[in-house]
Amino acid sequence: MNKSKLVCLCTAGLCVGAIGLGAARLTAAAARPAPLALLLPPAGAQLPAEGALRELVLDSVADFAAVRREQALTVAQRDRIAAVFAAHRDDIVLQADARLRAQRALRDAIFRRADEAAVRAAADGVGRTLSDGAVLRTRILSEVLPELTPAQQAAWRALLERIDDRVDAFFATKL
Repeated sequence: MNKSKLVCLCTAGLCVGAIGLGAARLTAAAARPAPLALLLPPAGAQLPAEGALRELVLDSVADFAAVRREQALTVAQRDRIAAVFAAHRDDIVLQADARLRAQRALRDAIFRRADEAAVRAAADGVGRTLSDGAVLRTRILSEVLPELTPAQQAAWRALLERIDDRVDAFFATKL
């Protein structure tokens, strides 16, 4: 996997996670039904916290690039890790597709104002795909970690924790 694809993949994952958490918090806050016009900003207006979300993503990408420079992989490490991802490619694609479909089903249930049971069933579908994704990531991580030095493992873990902290702070203070 080349550098730009990895950066795009990480950024997309961060955005999807941030958008999913934001949507969940916004829908939870909107306990009473409101006309759609009240939920959407006027045409051309910036969405709430849009600038802060952009900053969150750019900071995370910059941090990712810095860790990547500092913890450069050897050619052998890159090859072995690429082989792990190649071996799991079909599972990754299937899981990403299932998650996307589940999230769309939940969004559709919310916007068509489905009954509570239908919304809960759609949300459970998202939860199942998140669980399946976590199991797949754990499986892949168990194959990738032995390829990294302890310092590399610590640096990547610290990066992911910083990104999680930034996302938590964003939702605690910007929405």
